[in-house]
Amino acid sequence: MGNAAKKLNEFNSGTATAQTPPRGPLGLLRRSIDALKSNHTLWHWTIPLVLVMSFTVDRTVHFLWAALFWLLSIVILSGAKKIANRTRFASMVDDLTASPGVPRWHCLALNLYVIYLGSWLPDIDWLFMQHRSPISHSVGPYFLMLAVVKKYESFGNREWNWKLLCLFGYALASHLLTDIPPGGNVISLPAWLDMPYLAINGLATFVLAFRLQKQRLSYASKVNQRNTA
Repeated sequence: MGNAAKKLNEFNSGTATAQTPPRGPLGLLRRSIDALKSNHTLWHWTIPLVLVMSFTVDRTVHFLWAALFWLLSIVILSGAKKIANRTRFASMVDDLTASPGVPRWHCLALNLYVIYLGSWLPDIDWLFMQHRSPISHSVGPYFLMLAVVKKYESFGNREWNWKLLCLFGYALASHLLTDIPPGGNVISLPAWLDMPYLAINGLATFVLAFRLQKQRLSYASKVNQRNTA
């Protein structure tokens, strides 16, 4: 039996020993596939929503605002030396977005998707022929995803589930707050309450996401200090 055939037979029979993946593009591809298998989150299961998402100029504007709000949170957190051991901006971005063992391209792709999801979700009411519903244009979607993550936090990569919830919160908050300047009309509410409603819900969502991210960073910092002590 040839060497290649022998290795294939061992692999199929489950007797092959673990080997270091080869270097180069093939090794990168193999490691990426392994990471995809072992690093999944609750958020991956929402990806089919792209089938009903719209991709318009308005959606792009909301997405860019959402990314800006996320960067704003990093700027604020990077100035808090008590929160993280490393205070450089680039290090903070890495701490807040990367997940150990997951390829960077995978982290970046899912981060961008969740930001887009949060910036799009309030307008899901368009599917029901109405716009700016007080249900979707509120802090409600954040509490819904918070409840889901709490209940199923151990599904897949637990830490990554929580990190992505923060991103979702910032994106949702950006949508609500940027709907105010055009004078966003919220259906079923009196006209004088429209903008205060969006402002209160938008600010509440941003603060809740920010506090959650701050708490998790503080916890991670304490764990790192204990491990290095």
